Amino acid sequence: MNILNVFVGVLTIFVCFRILGLFGVFEKSVGIGKVADVVKEHQKSSKKRESERVKLAMFAYFPKALSGMLMTDLAREKHKYVIERLEIKSEVLNRLLTPEELRGKYFSFAVIGLLAVPFAFFHPAVLIITAFTFVIFGGYMFIYKKKIEDEDEIIDVYFIDIYLLMYSKLRAGSKARIQTVIESYIDTLQVASNLEMKEVMLKFSKFFLNNLAMYEDHKAVPILRERYKSSTIINFCNVAVQALQGIDNADTLLTFKQDLIRRKTDVMRKKAQILLKKGEMAIYLIYIILFIFIGVGWYSKIPTGYF
Repeated sequence: MNILNVFVGVLTIFVCFRILGLFGVFEKSVGIGKVADVVKEHQKSSKKRESERVKLAMFAYFPKALSGMLMTDLAREKHKYVIERLEIKSEVLNRLLTPEELRGKYFSFAVIGLLAVPFAFFHPAVLIITAFTFVIFGGYMFIYKKKIEDEDEIIDVYFIDIYLLMYSKLRAGSKARIQTVIESYIDTLQVASNLEMKEVMLKFSKFFLNNLAMYEDHKAVPILRERYKSSTIINFCNVAVQALQGIDNADTLLTFKQDLIRRKTDVMRKKAQILLKKGEMAIYLIYIILFIFIGVGWYSKIPTGYF
């Protein structure tokens, strides 16, 4: 009888829990826990964004206060171009930096270098840190310009892949619509193995696609020249705009295609020559290692005291 009572009691408790569960009684506490986690994450994210705003405001302070010295109109335009071209942004705030914020970011290195100077009286090696910070402040724009040049070289080589897709559309003249072509090209980039090429061409294609979505094709194409100033893009804009405006320039389109193919072929040939030289050097290295092993083996067989 005792066992039966225990069994009935357990069964009753189980049934009660199942019924209460069906009515969502226990989900309430879980929901509260999830809400608490969401609130905590939101507060953490808000603090992080606020900290980022304060930091960027500090960066921008001196370039704004000393605009005639640290941020001239010409310097502002150069910084604006670099920021837009390389898409230099604050990941936390999900927006591009302003020219003043970018300039101030690197000026802060120079400030740190100046603050370190008094410590040189105790340890002269501190001056190396000061010199390094001034090199960073003086050379960051050259690094960004070099990165832009590297991107332009990649675009010069791989733009042929986009142009071949657009070629038949451009031959159609003013009836052409090239937005779908760029969309399909972006899809093909998803499986590209060359990560550097993928990053550059994906950024280029998305910028091009955004303009095509906002403007008519013959107006969207010239906007490329404002951001991408390589000779390849400038020439493309010239011939593409003519075609999209209904001008018969089939010969020019064909000539441009042949130039792009020739350029890519030359680059591939140079890469093949470099790989061939590396292969030859590897073979020579193997021969050297082999001769060393042979020499060591031969020397080990010579009786002790022979020399």
